[in-house]
Amino acid sequence: MTADLGRRPLDGSEGTNRRIDRDGAVEEYNTWASPSLRYCPDVLRPEPLVSVIVPVWEKVDTVAATLRSVAEQTHPQIEVIIVDDASTDGSLAVVQDWMHDAARPCTLIRNTVNLGLNRSLNRGLAAASGEFIICLDADDTLLPHMVGSHVRLLTEHPDLVLVHGDGRRVDPHGRVLVDSIVMEHRTDPPPTGMIFSDLLVDSRFVHFSTVMMRRSAIDAVGGFDEALAYQDFDMLLRLARIGPIKHSGSQDAEVLSAPDSMSRTIGAALPLSMLRIFAKWRHDPGIPEEQLRTMAAACVLEAAGRQENMTLRSAVGALRTATSIYPDRRMHTEASVLLVRSGLGRSLRRVRTRRNRASHLRPEPIPSDRL
Repeated sequence: MTADLGRRPLDGSEGTNRRIDRDGAVEEYNTWASPSLRYCPDVLRPEPLVSVIVPVWEKVDTVAATLRSVAEQTHPQIEVIIVDDASTDGSLAVVQDWMHDAARPCTLIRNTVNLGLNRSLNRGLAAASGEFIICLDADDTLLPHMVGSHVRLLTEHPDLVLVHGDGRRVDPHGRVLVDSIVMEHRTDPPPTGMIFSDLLVDSRFVHFSTVMMRRSAIDAVGGFDEALAYQDFDMLLRLARIGPIKHSGSQDAEVLSAPDSMSRTIGAALPLSMLRIFAKWRHDPGIPEEQLRTMAAACVLEAAGRQENMTLRSAVGALRTATSIYPDRRMHTEASVLLVRSGLGRSLRRVRTRRNRASHLRPEPIPSDRL
């Protein structure tokens, strides 16, 4: 015999159509329903779908481990979207072999020509149907609890735009180089909440492979900027400007540190990409103009090669490029001062090096008693 759920009004009334309080109705229902029929939100509510986007380009040695780490997640609702950016090293065959036996729903997007990371990510976003999004580098791996713990935080805190975790930095042999990426450049715990200003100054405590984003927040700010080489920093800033961010408080990933890892291959284009990002926020009233100008000037110095590799040609070229990207005369003046100081420092070191070499080559005087 089953309870007659269709006739008994949950609010104690005699079948009126007045609007009832959902939580109160559930509580009252659970007081008289048998244990097997009581409403349990955690059981009956379906788990949200998470889309894990994996852009792949020339990652034949690492992509299988990356995909296995997604397959081993404890969270049940995951779709995997793999975007192969015209790899030529056998990465595509590895991906296809993995997909053949995969238990997770998978989508493979093949670029016929190399489109670059940002366009590949946007193609993955267009194919994703999840409520939450992870963009996972094809040389990083997730720990099994990562997706589930991030989903829980985003579900419990619907105002959050993203959750990020900690990770270990490892070498190609799996040896741990850094125990905590979050604390690698910090002495205090990472900030949470509305942390746009913190990210603007230094975003190194957030590694993008440990980030889970709310899809609705991405839709609000737009996809990845395809003109940038540092797309994750730009996305973090845009999301942080519209909502709070939270740290998971746990180790959630292993991040590869290798000469051909994604974080290193963009190094040459990074300073000018940062300059373009800073230029986007020039007219934001919530950002101190002087602070942004100083950071932009530092990017110009970085683009010129700093003291180690800077030449007059590279300094002039960096300043001209900065003029078109960041049209602010005061920033150009500040950058010029940095370039001159850096060039002078380089020249002084050269003079000291030559003097030291000359002193070593100079013959010692012969004592008078030996003449």
